[in-house]
Amino acid sequence: QQSVIDTRFVGDEYIFAMAFDRTGKYLVIAGGTAVQLWDFETRRRVWSADSQSDEAEAVIFAADGRSVSVSSIEGDFQLRRITKQFEAATGRVLSTRNEAAPNDTGNPSVVAVSEDRALKAIASDDSIILSDSSGRTLHVLTQQHGIGALAFSADGELIASGSNGEGEGALKIWDLSSSRELKVLDSEREYVTSL
Repeated sequence: QQSVIDTRFVGDEYIFAMAFDRTGKYLVIAGGTAVQLWDFETRRRVWSADSQSDEAEAVIFAADGRSVSVSSIEGDFQLRRITKQFEAATGRVLSTRNEAAPNDTGNPSVVAVSEDRALKAIASDDSIILSDSSGRTLHVLTQQHGIGALAFSADGELIASGSNGEGEGALKIWDLSSSRELKVLDSEREYVTSL
């Protein structure tokens, strides 16, 4: 059995985002404009689709495993967030959302979505902007240095942020109910680009 997944499907592009479903059986990978679902047990590709947008910034499985959402932020002056939802079984596009992104989004490539899709987080320079599914801002969390990675806990009650190399390379854990920083974990790495 193969020990790795062949990700040459992205050609010269980078892989920007990937996520497992809850069972750990399926892995979705996004790179360039390509989105692919793999059976991680057999190391075989289930389907491949074209996101028809710029490089994907975030991917996530729905809690029930039936769909996969892929988000990207596009535009130079007027930023737009494009989110496509794919049927996990077939790769068929179920829906497309095109919404205005915050004008102060300093690093739009750092995006996270909670497992139940109720919360979204976007890094904006040294802040984390948290919003609900309607786009309403709920919290703004501020950290000393730029943000290179974000990830929600499975229950959506915590979020982790990683430095993008402008600071000490620390990982921070935040409580979303109180907007309070709970813990700082030092990293020996210069950049934290994935969580």
